[in-house]
Amino acid sequence: TLEDHDLGMRSRAIAGTVRLLNMPLGRMLNDVLSMEYVGVKSIMIGDVIITVGELFCYVYAYPSLLIKMN
Repeated sequence: TLEDHDLGMRSRAIAGTVRLLNMPLGRMLNDVLSMEYVGVKSIMIGDVIITVGELFCYVYAYPSLLIKMN
């Protein structure tokens, strides 16, 4: 799957910014995601960025990558 490609780099990558020209630097792994409004405690981005870690266990399945079994 897409998550498996260059896992070392992707496990620390954050897409997008929150500021014009990303100055000062935008999102970091230790930035906090505020989740109280949905009844969950806040958590750092770095703690949820891995989809097959301690908190989550899922992968994205892309139909074009699935092998048809006949």
